Amino acid sequence: MRAGRGIEAEMMETVTGWPIARVHTDQVEGYIMQAADRLHVLVDGRPVCDRPLPEAMQAERRPQPA
Repeated sequence: MRAGRGIEAEMMETVTGWPIARVHTDQVEGYIMQAADRLHVLVDGRPVCDRPLPEAMQAERRPQPA
């Protein structure tokens, strides 16, 4: 999907079924992914955010990937 001038975004998932969003430009690549109760944000392979999700969003309150 093309989101704007030179920006592409796509959805993927890990082998265990967790969602991954990939955003790519000519110069920068970023990933946002959830694993268990954490949200991971990587830009050019470097973590920018790796925090626990708020309690209301934690795994025991949501359906889990198969």
